[in-house]
Amino acid sequence: MEQIVKNLKLIYWSLVTGIILFGLVVEFVMIDATGGTGIDEGNFEFIFLSLSTLLTMGGLYGALRLFKIRKVEELIKSDPLEKYHAFCVIRMALLEGPALLNIIGYMLFVNTSFVWLGLMAFMGFFFIYPSKERFISETGYIEE
Repeated sequence: MEQIVKNLKLIYWSLVTGIILFGLVVEFVMIDATGGTGIDEGNFEFIFLSLSTLLTMGGLYGALRLFKIRKVEELIKSDPLEKYHAFCVIRMALLEGPALLNIIGYMLFVNTSFVWLGLMAFMGFFFIYPSKERFISETGYIEE
């Protein structure tokens, strides 16, 4: 169990660091930009923003409620160590995807709505930090 929690923490901090570094690189590149990439199609920006909003809200909900889904609970009971690791990676991906998508949206359109959506997805990481206590509470598994 300790090794799984250690691996999950490594994955967690790698993803968090990657999102922060990618966001900083985009911000420093965009300092001199005045209009993004020149994509002037208003409908495309609206569709992209709508899709980003839906994916961010869905990712947040999915990541925070993943272990409450009955099928996931059943799978974890069958093999707590391996399944918990797999579902934690899925949980982190549910937040990382929208965060990166919103950083790309900001880079394309220079619209601060993408920044706020990206920050919302990033803030979700604070609620899924892997620890031994979380492992025990979400799986009910107690190491003998």
